Amino acid sequence: MNHPLRYQGLTFYQYQMSAGEMVQRAGLTPSSVLQVVRNPGWLTPYIGCALVGAGLVVQFMFHLVGFISKEKRNEKDFSKMVSAVPADGDGAVVLQ
Repeated sequence: MNHPLRYQGLTFYQYQMSAGEMVQRAGLTPSSVLQVVRNPGWLTPYIGCALVGAGLVVQFMFHLVGFISKEKRNEKDFSKMVSAVPADGDGAVVLQ
Protein backbone atom coordinates (compact mmCIF):
# COMPACT_ATOMS: atom_id res chain seq x y z
CA MET A 1 0.00 0.00 0.00
CA ASN A 2 2.85 2.38 0.71
CA HIS A 3 4.56 1.85 -2.63
CA PRO A 4 2.02 0.64 -5.21
CA LEU A 5 3.22 -0.67 -8.56
CA ARG A 6 2.45 1.68 -11.44
CA TYR A 7 2.59 0.25 -14.95
CA GLN A 8 1.13 1.62 -18.23
CA GLY A 9 -1.39 3.90 -16.53
CA LEU A 10 -2.55 1.20 -14.09
CA THR A 11 -1.84 1.04 -10.36
CA PHE A 12 -1.55 -2.29 -8.57
CA TYR A 13 -2.39 -2.29 -4.84
CA GLN A 14 -2.08 -5.23 -2.48
CA TYR A 15 -5.67 -5.84 -1.44
CA GLN A 16 -5.38 -8.95 0.74
CA MET A 17 -2.64 -11.24 1.93
CA SER A 18 -2.69 -14.65 3.53
CA ALA A 19 0.81 -15.73 4.52
CA GLY A 20 2.80 -16.58 7.57
CA GLU A 21 2.82 -19.36 10.13
CA MET A 22 -0.95 -19.54 10.60
CA VAL A 23 -1.51 -20.19 6.89
CA GLN A 24 1.20 -22.83 6.79
CA ARG A 25 -0.21 -24.58 9.89
CA ALA A 26 -3.65 -24.64 8.28
CA GLY A 27 -2.15 -26.28 5.21
CA LEU A 28 -3.05 -23.42 2.89
CA THR A 29 -0.89 -21.90 0.19
CA PRO A 30 0.31 -18.37 0.91
CA SER A 31 -1.35 -15.93 -1.47
CA SER A 32 -1.75 -12.25 -2.17
CA VAL A 33 -4.70 -10.56 -3.90
CA LEU A 34 -4.02 -7.45 -5.96
CA GLN A 35 -6.43 -4.68 -6.83
CA VAL A 36 -5.85 -3.04 -10.23
CA VAL A 37 -6.95 0.59 -10.55
CA ARG A 38 -6.93 2.99 -13.48
CA ASN A 39 -7.03 6.55 -12.20
CA PRO A 40 -7.19 9.19 -14.93
CA GLY A 41 -7.82 12.00 -12.40
CA TRP A 42 -4.64 11.50 -10.37
CA LEU A 43 -3.60 15.11 -11.02
CA THR A 44 -6.80 16.67 -9.65
CA PRO A 45 -5.84 16.64 -5.92
CA TYR A 46 -2.51 18.28 -6.73
CA ILE A 47 -4.22 21.03 -8.74
CA GLY A 48 -6.70 21.55 -5.87
CA CYS A 49 -3.89 21.89 -3.32
CA ALA A 50 -2.09 24.38 -5.56
CA LEU A 51 -5.27 26.45 -5.90
CA VAL A 52 -5.84 26.47 -2.14
CA GLY A 53 -2.21 27.47 -1.54
CA ALA A 54 -2.45 30.28 -4.11
CA GLY A 55 -5.68 31.49 -2.49
CA LEU A 56 -4.03 31.57 0.92
CA VAL A 57 -1.12 33.61 -0.45
CA VAL A 58 -3.48 36.09 -2.16
CA GLN A 59 -5.57 36.46 1.01
CA PHE A 60 -2.47 36.97 3.16
CA MET A 61 -1.01 39.55 0.77
CA PHE A 62 -4.34 41.41 0.57
CA HIS A 63 -4.47 41.77 4.36
CA LEU A 64 -0.75 42.58 4.62
CA VAL A 65 -0.99 45.42 2.09
CA GLY A 66 -4.08 46.78 3.86
CA PHE A 67 -2.33 46.65 7.23
CA ILE A 68 0.80 48.39 5.95
CA SER A 69 -1.18 51.16 4.23
CA LYS A 70 -3.22 51.69 7.39
CA GLU A 71 -0.05 51.97 9.49
CA LYS A 72 1.45 54.53 7.09
CA ARG A 73 -1.77 56.55 7.17
CA ASN A 74 -1.77 56.51 10.99
CA GLU A 75 1.87 57.67 11.08
CA LYS A 76 1.07 60.61 8.78
CA ASP A 77 -1.99 61.57 10.86
CA PHE A 78 0.10 61.41 14.05
CA SER A 79 2.87 63.58 12.60
CA LYS A 80 0.28 66.18 11.46
CA MET A 81 -1.30 66.14 14.92
CA VAL A 82 2.04 66.64 16.70
CA SER A 83 3.14 69.46 14.38
CA ALA A 84 -0.19 71.24 14.90
CA VAL A 85 0.24 71.42 18.69
CA PRO A 86 1.60 74.89 19.64
CA ALA A 87 4.73 75.08 21.74
CA ASP A 88 5.08 77.32 24.79
CA GLY A 89 7.80 79.99 24.89
CA ASP A 90 10.17 77.70 26.80
CA GLY A 91 9.79 74.86 24.27
CA ALA A 92 7.24 72.86 26.26
CA VAL A 93 4.28 71.46 24.39
CA VAL A 94 0.98 72.88 25.50
CA LEU A 95 -1.84 70.36 25.32
CA GLN A 96 -5.29 71.83 24.83
